Amino acid sequence: MEWKALFLLFFKTPRSKKNRYSMYIKLPLALLFIFLTTLTKAQLPTSITSTLPPSIKWQQINSPHFKVLYTQGNEHQAQKVTNILECIYEPASRSLGAKPRKFPIVIQNERSESNGFVTVGPFRSELYSTAPQNYLRVGNDEWLERLIVHEYRHIVQFQKAVTPFNKTAFFLTGEFGAAFFAGIAAPSWFWEGDAVGIETAMGRTGRGVIPSFLMAYKANLIEKGGFNYYKQHLGSFRDFVPNHYVTGYLMTTHMKNEYGQDVWDKIVGRAFRYPYIPGVFSSSIKKATGNYLIPAYKEMMAYQRQIYEDQLSKIEPTEFELVSTKRKKTFTNYQYPQAVSGKIIALKSGLGDIRQIVSIDNDGMEEKLVELGAYNDIGFLSANDKYIVWTEFEFDPRWRSRNYLTIRKYNLQTGELIRLGKKKRYTSVSLSPDSEKLIVTEQDIYGSSSLKILDAETGEVIIDFENENNYFYSMPSFDSTGENIICLISKEDGKSIIKKSISSGIEEEIFYSDKENIGVPIQSGEFVYFNTNYNGIDNIFRVNMQSKNVEQVSHSRFGAFNANIDNDTLYYSDYTADGFEVVSVDLSEIKYTPRIQVKNLVVPFAQKMIEQEHIHDILYQSDSVKYDSEKYNRLLHSVRPVSWGIVATDFANTVSLGVSSRDILGTSVISAGTTYNYSEDTWRGYANYSYQALYPLINFRSSWGKRSFENDSISRVEWKQSGVSLGLSLPLILTKSRMSSSASIRVSSGINNISGMPERVFPFNTRRNGYLNVLSTSASYSRIKRRSKLDVQSRWGQTIAVHARLTPYGGDYHSTLWAAESNLYLPGVFKHHALSLKGGYQYENKDNYYFSMPITYTRGYNYFPFDHFTNYQINYGLPLAHMDWHIGPFFNLQRVRTNLFYDHGYGRVNQGTVEYFDNRIRKGTVELESFGTELLFSFNMFRYLLQFDAGIRYTYLRNTNTSEISLVLGGISF
Repeated sequence: MEWKALFLLFFKTPRSKKNRYSMYIKLPLALLFIFLTTLTKAQLPTSITSTLPPSIKWQQINSPHFKVLYTQGNEHQAQKVTNILECIYEPASRSLGAKPRKFPIVIQNERSESNGFVTVGPFRSELYSTAPQNYLRVGNDEWLERLIVHEYRHIVQFQKAVTPFNKTAFFLTGEFGAAFFAGIAAPSWFWEGDAVGIETAMGRTGRGVIPSFLMAYKANLIEKGGFNYYKQHLGSFRDFVPNHYVTGYLMTTHMKNEYGQDVWDKIVGRAFRYPYIPGVFSSSIKKATGNYLIPAYKEMMAYQRQIYEDQLSKIEPTEFELVSTKRKKTFTNYQYPQAVSGKIIALKSGLGDIRQIVSIDNDGMEEKLVELGAYNDIGFLSANDKYIVWTEFEFDPRWRSRNYLTIRKYNLQTGELIRLGKKKRYTSVSLSPDSEKLIVTEQDIYGSSSLKILDAETGEVIIDFENENNYFYSMPSFDSTGENIICLISKEDGKSIIKKSISSGIEEEIFYSDKENIGVPIQSGEFVYFNTNYNGIDNIFRVNMQSKNVEQVSHSRFGAFNANIDNDTLYYSDYTADGFEVVSVDLSEIKYTPRIQVKNLVVPFAQKMIEQEHIHDILYQSDSVKYDSEKYNRLLHSVRPVSWGIVATDFANTVSLGVSSRDILGTSVISAGTTYNYSEDTWRGYANYSYQALYPLINFRSSWGKRSFENDSISRVEWKQSGVSLGLSLPLILTKSRMSSSASIRVSSGINNISGMPERVFPFNTRRNGYLNVLSTSASYSRIKRRSKLDVQSRWGQTIAVHARLTPYGGDYHSTLWAAESNLYLPGVFKHHALSLKGGYQYENKDNYYFSMPITYTRGYNYFPFDHFTNYQINYGLPLAHMDWHIGPFFNLQRVRTNLFYDHGYGRVNQGTVEYFDNRIRKGTVELESFGTELLFSFNMFRYLLQFDAGIRYTYLRNTNTSEISLVLGGISF
């Protein structure tokens, strides 16, 4: 929301011809301003930070090049992280020619997702230490190893961006200014693609050599001819386009292969020096390689097409039958098939669908069973004739750096959906054949991995297998007898498929590999079927448990995954450019290929880059140095200025000029400066402090300056107001299903001094100076269904907010305001259409002061502070067209949609006279009515990845029998 406020520095809603003409002069400047300020939007400090409770104590390790923060009790993991970082410090920075300054690293071990990032505000890297179960994400490397290498390369990139110009930007604006110019100098695909390349060069099986990572790009290239640079980089509503990690890896690796290891040192070195030059990234590529950006992309694409066509010419694809006969209208995935009672259970997702589990019958007809919540993609589903099980994230209501993984069990007979394992960290789950037991993997906050058997009804632990060496178990399932577990086990030297006896705990190795990325092992008869990228394409293989002989089962063009056997029929997911399809083939008709006869189809795209980097074995040569550890004092580190100049606030209608501070752990947020309020056209000073280490947030605010409002009888009313307030707020995340739910409670008390208030602003107003003592409370609740990419808005949900602003403590000014507003989101007539209904009511008993309005006003009308005001809104949104149109590097249009609206408001005055629309109203009701349409465009500018929504609004005002056309940006009109 911040950029909307920044934009409004240029505009107020035009109400005269003169102002309307000036709008056209200001528009180009405003568009440029909104674009520039949006570039750092994702990095700006927020009002609510991600923290852990005060009972969690923090420690720190100071090594020569890093400051590693970790929670007490997690020193073993912290020492490992520090040793790996010091080991790769020079090798992983060599090819960019930049050695980072000392950098803070935060190990977040209470988050259950597998992720990490490097950011500003303040500069830091955060590592989420929970390892993923999905073998396609981690390969044969340890999760922390891969994560550290990837995020450290981002640190190197930031250091490379430290140039004289960016140092000046930092001096003038703080961390966000420097990050802003680094962000416009190099596209997002460079940052992520270069990091993926380094993780590939350092690891056994980095993403660059995992075929599934490039699978979607390959399918688009072969089946759809590939996409131009703009569509590949910026995305599309028409086709699935793999993200900037893929684009970036292909571009950065191709150019290293063609022009040498240091080519990106030359390219971004120049781009970071001159970020203010339009097109500097493209011209820097030209200077280093002889080609501009677009020809360089086409060169890479031509090379990829050649090697993939050569690869596919050597394949005789498996002949199969499609299980679903439903024609796809857009990109849709059907994954993780499970044959159950004559039907196929599968996970469905895509551009037009949120994640859901469906069943497909023998005629190919599809039935939706259940929509998923915060789904944890472990790479498979488990189902039998009674239940389906999977895992979902469960959020701590208050502490945003802590979440959990719980089991969801769906009853196929009753449709009942239950939750097992509250506040657990079950990273994967599978059903026993008799439905009485569950096999789960769990990883605790200190990195210990375990394999457990639970009671499927109660969730109680039946068996907790010993794991003295802390081997990493993943993707477990029961064999057909229910007496053994088939799963993956990862050790330092590689990964194995094992059979583990439930009764004795004895493990038998069935298959081992140090380089192959193997996954999803399931037993059927005397074989274990599994996935592997052995021949350069992810395919299904099988190993005989007695002889240990291995055979290739599927021969896919792009990738075959998740074997499931039922009645001598093999079901699996096969990838196409339009998404995964569930296919079937009779086991007796398969041409099994012994492993020794399997064709080598590996594309050696990454090999030259890996050899150039000369860092392949270094990751596994880290020392075991014992670094000193000490307590980290949050209070002593609570002040850390991160930005100055233009600072975004937590109000959608303001912009601030000042300084802001945020400590690394998000405990304290401090800001001071001056704020412009576009609604009132006033500037005010402020100083704020938010302490967020306790369960309720403690917020101190102080402000001083002018307030104002406009009135038709008194053209403009201004007064001065200063004050201080102290408040508590409690923001809660309540999501536990397909609905994203949250709640917030706020209460604050403040003392304000008012001076210069004109007489007779309100009916009995005779005061011009005095004190306003305010008690403000609000509560809100939101419950919104997740939406697909093609939905114009959520198709089901409810929100409600109530507000009270009172003056119960005496003083010279008095007013009472009560207000409430609610939204109801409903599905439209057709898929991706949406209907929303909004209603609000406000009552204000104004003695000699009025509060600002917390609810939505009728569109098209100037605001007036009625004693009673009720407003209703109806919106109907629908997409009109999806396209991939671009005008050079300046503009890229992806979608056109419209919103039809109708507003009806009722304002009532209890006493006195109101002059509104040239009518004098005494103790009367004013009825406001407007309707119209919005034509909205979703687009990108200047090749920047962030998507803008803007358009025009036509509004007819029934009261005045006039109409107006205004500019709409993100829902705000001008």
